[in-house]
Amino acid sequence: MPRITKIQSNKKCPCSVDIYIDNEFYIQLKREIEYSFGLKEGHEISIELLNDITNKNSYLIAKEQALKFIRFRMRTEKEIIEKLKKNATKDHIIQKVISFLREYDLVNDRQFAKEMIENLKQKYGKIRINQELAHKGI
Repeated sequence: MPRITKIQSNKKCPCSVDIYIDNEFYIQLKREIEYSFGLKEGHEISIELLNDITNKNSYLIAKEQALKFIRFRMRTEKEIIEKLKKNATKDHIIQKVISFLREYDLVNDRQFAKEMIENLKQKYGKIRINQELAHKGI
């Protein structure tokens, strides 16, 4: 069974730690994951638990990326999905992030469409507005 041989603070990102399994670098984790799973040097760890830890860490990273992406203006689900896919995020993690954003009403395609129509109807006709909405995935 694999063993955690070293946990050290990441020099570039103080909110993360580097995990070494059997004296080889394995993954950079958020500190939140380290604490929530109770990871300690010398502990043996199952492959299943390593997979759970990796998935949870990937979810937290993807959620942070999505929150940063929507920080300055509303985005559509399609835009967020495309952004996360560019970062090689797995589909099941993307769906969890989208569910989180919907739950807190941080992504709402209907509201986005209403606001976009209001902003564009002064400048463009219906066809152009429909094209713009289709481009955004609505």
